[in-house]
Amino acid sequence: MQVFLLIAILFNLILGVSIFLRARNEIQLKFSYLVFLIIVWVGINFILYWYPSYPYVNISYTVGAILIWMIFYWLSLFSRVYVKPWIHVLAIFGTIISISVSLIPVRFLGVVVSPSALGAQIERGDLYIVYSLVSIAIFLGGLYFLTRGFMGSKGIERLQYRYVLLGFSIPIFIVTLFDFILPFYGYLWVVNLDSMTSLVFAGFIGYAITRYRFFDIAVVVRRGVIKFVTFVIVFGSYIYLVILIQKLLSRSDQKFENMSLIIAVLLVAVTAEPFRKWVYKIMDRMFLQREHQRDEALMRLDMLARSSAHMAEILDKTRNELAQLLPDYQVVLITKLHTGDTFQDSTGGIVLPGNSPVSAFFSDYQRALIIDEIPHRLGMYSEARVRLLEASRKYFSQNHIKAVIPFGTEERIVAMILIRSTSLMKVLFIDQIDVLKKIHSICNTALINAELYHQALERAVRNAL
Repeated sequence: MQVFLLIAILFNLILGVSIFLRARNEIQLKFSYLVFLIIVWVGINFILYWYPSYPYVNISYTVGAILIWMIFYWLSLFSRVYVKPWIHVLAIFGTIISISVSLIPVRFLGVVVSPSALGAQIERGDLYIVYSLVSIAIFLGGLYFLTRGFMGSKGIERLQYRYVLLGFSIPIFIVTLFDFILPFYGYLWVVNLDSMTSLVFAGFIGYAITRYRFFDIAVVVRRGVIKFVTFVIVFGSYIYLVILIQKLLSRSDQKFENMSLIIAVLLVAVTAEPFRKWVYKIMDRMFLQREHQRDEALMRLDMLARSSAHMAEILDKTRNELAQLLPDYQVVLITKLHTGDTFQDSTGGIVLPGNSPVSAFFSDYQRALIIDEIPHRLGMYSEARVRLLEASRKYFSQNHIKAVIPFGTEERIVAMILIRSTSLMKVLFIDQIDVLKKIHSICNTALINAELYHQALERAVRNAL
């Protein structure tokens, strides 16, 4: 059981530090505080396995009361549901009652504490029901706010809510059952299993982060895991080497043994960094093969952009590279016709009239547009551009478009690449969005240079004639 608690602490530590380092707003920062508080609570329960005495038992329930209120408070922030001030005051008042009750040893938990295979075996006191009822009420309030937010969400936000809801509701249900219901039927030993729910919490929230860009830190989490695994491999290898040398030289004379240990230490000092880089490179390839493929594609595009001045070749090469990097999506290149402002693909299957809201929006807009990010970026645009976006969302939804990459200058957009999906539920990963924006930056600069090059050629021809 202690091993599982240590794993829970480690997983939550990676989760909390990653979010804390990349927090961009109040909700993300306070979520990291919530994860750190979970680590403290699990750590106290870990101590209970070694020292099953009343100070640690009471501290566990006291920190648990604060943690329950913190969950309620953060869920009300995340769900963006209006909470009346008196509800917050009532939740704080209930938390104060729970903390006060948990600090009364005899009336709260009784007087007998004995070790067991799962932890501390305790007794239920008279005031335990007060703590239980208050905690259940605060839990239900937080889940109510989260459910209301989930019911009103759409698209990628709804996918985020789904895993956040699962990440909180399953641990809350288990903690409520084990800590606040079963003890009243004589099953007091099950309270020692409540810390395991933090693994479920870290698992679902971590999946929401890496899969659906919950906090936009997928790359940080993966890099952190790779570095940690690399450290474990390198450290374990050298510890094993030192132990092996000591065992092999244990029967030799003392002078030779000391000299061999000095040589072993020098060998470790010389080879540690090269060995670490070699292991990191292997782990990096195993975990981030897609990122290596992406970097190679960006390098090829950059070389093409530097060596070519033909716009058609650059656009076609860009579409092919994106098709390889996004095999689950349809990459469509539409170019502006010579007559008028209509965009059309090579087969004529997709036609975008010049008077459409999408064409009007990209008439003077050069940045890549990620469709799932539109609701979070409306505040960055003018009112006229917001109206065009709202009018364009129907077209994006009907054609399953996930991203639009324009190419050209502020005065004239010559082509666009549409990233289409076969499913409305499929979303772009954060590393895929990153490569889209990098490719757009590289190729759009090359296209602008190519257009200037062709304009210079045309002027030279006219002057020669």
